[in-house]
Amino acid sequence: MAERDPYAQLYAQFRWQCPGEFSIADACCARWARETPDAPAVIFEGPTGCRAQYSFGQLQRAANRLANALTRLGIQAGARVGIVLPQRFEAIVAHIAIMRIGAVALPVSLQLSGPAQAARLRAGAAALAIVDCTALAGLRRARGDCPELRRLIVVGECPPECDELPWMQAVQAEDARCEPVALQAEAPALLLDAKAEPGSGALLPQRALIGHLSGFIASQNWFGFDPDAPAAPSQAVFWTASDWAGSAALLDGVLPALYFGRPVLAWQGRFDATRVLELMRRHRVSHALLSATVLDALVATSAAARGGVRLQGLAADVGELGGATLDAAREAFGVPVNTLFARSGIGAFVGHCTRFWDTQPGSLGRAYPGHRVAVIDAAGQPCPPGVVGELALHRRDVHGDLDPIFFLPAAGGAARVHGDWWRSGARALQDEAGVFWRQSGQGAGRLTH
Repeated sequence: MAERDPYAQLYAQFRWQCPGEFSIADACCARWARETPDAPAVIFEGPTGCRAQYSFGQLQRAANRLANALTRLGIQAGARVGIVLPQRFEAIVAHIAIMRIGAVALPVSLQLSGPAQAARLRAGAAALAIVDCTALAGLRRARGDCPELRRLIVVGECPPECDELPWMQAVQAEDARCEPVALQAEAPALLLDAKAEPGSGALLPQRALIGHLSGFIASQNWFGFDPDAPAAPSQAVFWTASDWAGSAALLDGVLPALYFGRPVLAWQGRFDATRVLELMRRHRVSHALLSATVLDALVATSAAARGGVRLQGLAADVGELGGATLDAAREAFGVPVNTLFARSGIGAFVGHCTRFWDTQPGSLGRAYPGHRVAVIDAAGQPCPPGVVGELALHRRDVHGDLDPIFFLPAAGGAARVHGDWWRSGARALQDEAGVFWRQSGQGAGRLTH
């Protein structure tokens, strides 16, 4: 059993390596622009078939230009900058540029109405927003409700109004060099899943990306790396159908993929299962994070349509999936689905890794390495095996080190923190083998079956 299931040893030996200074912008882009400037970073395909590939060098130069433009527009370290963009190159440029100067990225979903987008920008105290043309009309009508929002940078082909600044006009005259702001690992980086109320959302520090890496690489079956040959490079290409404004897409997908120096596919178009499979095949997507809806649609296609899609890692949110979908997906793609458990602002900290350790079908999985997870009672005490309580994540790992996945104390998510435990709101139990199982109903108590 020990040879077949190395989980216990891996979990016990795992230690976080979190430096005092850390920048997501440097880790996900600048270092690769220095080391492998011609390596692909973003592969883009638009709804009309327009295709482009951008290297890490190109991504860095574009981010530097935008960073200089933001600085010229008065954005300083700590300021919030909204990002209202679909999956496209400029969205990643925006994240890198904003964090390069120490500002805070505030992604807002394009799927929301204009007033809802404006409410989130207002609640997040955004001083500037980078907005796609498709969201511009609604934001224009609601902008009067955002007194702190000084400027809009507009991406796409649409005529600007008043003080709106077209993307190309904002960046084309700027220097492609930019001196980065030295950042502590505790410096704020992202404000995710903000609601309409001030102070809502999860304010994540730069170190939060490090805290999401173990869940990402485990749920993606080591993301093309070989633990027996750590120097061997990965050839992974990542894609998620999820909205890049959400914490799952960013922290369990896009940013970790770039951290490991691998390209991300950006597809801007209406969902169509056959088209998605064509994209995955054409761009050799090897690892994906998919929702239950997308997974069901892809599984329902013909074997011919799925031909040529070669996935090595496939992750999905455990809360959305049934056993039939999991079985069908494994049959369709030839790889088991690694279900993961995550919450807004806190990425995958429990889940599966079918490549490297035993799993129990239907379970939530095990704690990913580096995360101290337990089922706790109403008093915040860990429950014995077999007793139902609330799934919770401890502020510190099993070695007593701070878990870098934790958000900053000022975040709205801090309301769920009781003592050193962050309560997920999910009712669960842990069995004798350390596997977590989701439970229905309310309250806590011993399982009777």
